[in-house]
Amino acid sequence: MNLLKYFFIKLHNKGLAPEVIWIVLLVVGLAIFVVLYLSLGSKGQTTVGNLSELRVKWPWET
Repeated sequence: MNLLKYFFIKLHNKGLAPEVIWIVLLVVGLAIFVVLYLSLGSKGQTTVGNLSELRVKWPWET
């Protein structure tokens, strides 16, 4: 949350209106949600169980 506040203040100091900043944050958040939804939804289900498949495997794991 502090990071979000930091970016908000940084962009606001550059002269952007708060409304523009919120729209940009919403669009970025929506884009991340869509990418995650599509990557999980391509298997036909969007359950939390699919998140375990996203785990990075170590080289010694098969």
